[in-house]
Amino acid sequence: MNILQLDEGYEDLPIPPEKISSIDSVMFNISKCMVEMGHEVTILKRKVTTKVPTTKYVEGINIVQLNVRTISSNTLFARSLNGISFAVEANRFLRANINKFDVVHAHRPIASNILVALNRGLRKKMFYTVHYGEWMLGLSASSELSRALPFYLRAFSPILHLARRVRKVIVLNDEVRIKLVSAKNIEPQKVVTIPLGVDTKLFNPNVDVTNIKKRYGLEGKTTILFIGGMWPRKGVKYLIKSANIIVNELDNKDILFLLVSGPPVTPLKAVAAYYVEILNLIKCLNLEGNVKVIGPLDFDELKELYVACDMFALPSLEEPFGLVLTEAMASGKPVIGTKVGGILMQIKDGWNGFLVKPADHKQLAEKIMYLIENSDERVRMGKNGRMLAEREFDWRIIAEKYIKNYEKEMA
Repeated sequence: MNILQLDEGYEDLPIPPEKISSIDSVMFNISKCMVEMGHEVTILKRKVTTKVPTTKYVEGINIVQLNVRTISSNTLFARSLNGISFAVEANRFLRANINKFDVVHAHRPIASNILVALNRGLRKKMFYTVHYGEWMLGLSASSELSRALPFYLRAFSPILHLARRVRKVIVLNDEVRIKLVSAKNIEPQKVVTIPLGVDTKLFNPNVDVTNIKKRYGLEGKTTILFIGGMWPRKGVKYLIKSANIIVNELDNKDILFLLVSGPPVTPLKAVAAYYVEILNLIKCLNLEGNVKVIGPLDFDELKELYVACDMFALPSLEEPFGLVLTEAMASGKPVIGTKVGGILMQIKDGWNGFLVKPADHKQLAEKIMYLIENSDERVRMGKNGRMLAEREFDWRIIAEKYIKNYEKEMA
């Protein structure tokens, strides 16, 4: 098959992308595996530093870069204008090349909505992966998250608008699929669940972590790692509260909670406020010596930290998938996560980690303490997680599921 991946990203990111868990990384890894399977793949993306469109090949993927006027701002208005400018240029490219492609695959909603309005013929061959979870879709059962959703997204969701106008919608977990059908009236046959994946060769336990442990003061300490944005849906404040129980109430001073997350880059005020709330909570609970917020870090450091830590925790209130869990499992670490969204697809309770109730910091502290006190269990669960990552979440397995859906729909 000949597949076009649409990358309307808001900045000029490199291919392959250097960021972990970004949409660009997902797109690149799926495309690379599809090429290895014998398919032709083109990624259409913006290029803000050249005067004319350029083409290059990276690991067999044809990268077509459009010269698109881009506003260097992270406001919603700027993102919308950037989406419009990309859609206009992408539409010119597609009108000249549309018969070449069997499938057009969208990963972000703004420009793709404009594209299907400008060129209605695209709808019959467009697939859309919803990389967002229940919160952004207005489907969250958490009142805490519902209040944080901006009014304009409650009034109009570009994600749902696009989902109703494409051939097939791919979501990352079954909870979103069920709710899209029942609450948002998306046709059941249009929606399929395909999880994200991991490069099990890139993320693996066989990494020398001597230097990274010295750099971040992990030597002699049991380390609980969190990697992710400081969004309200990530539930980081419950991880901080669990740290208070473990460090202050139970008097475990040789414990380190390492939170890898820089200040959020987002137009959403609730998210910016949450980051400040987290920093204040750490200070108020006198946890500065046991809870460190660092980052953002480069790719190599993140890979090493997965292996250097003793366990990984993701206390989300809502989670589309939780690719950081998959990366931690591939790195041979036990994982603790909440009973929500895509986390349920990855953690087998008591086998490769633990599942806890969302927003329950006491239960979270209990499971962390169990792993602190039982190093043999950490090893056992880490090995099981590595096996699960290889068996179910390797990128090639995920790419095969995409191809099967393409072939089924376009037959």
